[in-house]
Amino acid sequence: MSLFGSSIKYSQEKHPISSVEIKKMVTTVHNITLSHEEESVAEASLIKKKDTQGGKLSLQNIYEILHKLKLENSIGKIDYENLIRIFVDYYKQNFNV
Repeated sequence: MSLFGSSIKYSQEKHPISSVEIKKMVTTVHNITLSHEEESVAEASLIKKKDTQGGKLSLQNIYEILHKLKLENSIGKIDYENLIRIFVDYYKQNFNV
């Protein structure tokens, strides 16, 4: 827990997700403001984390990765918000999270 309350914003339950699904959600079809470089960084970061966790990610994992990329200015605030929304919708639809 942080000084200002819980740092857990999303479900910590991990679910299987393929690299193909991650790429589909990050692709410019959904995020027309992401540059190719930003898209590649976001995909690689999410896939790397998934691969270290047996092919699974939680929404909290996704939030932490994307938040870090936003803080590092690797992706913009609007892209960060759009990506979070896309992953939350995907997890609701596919895993009832």
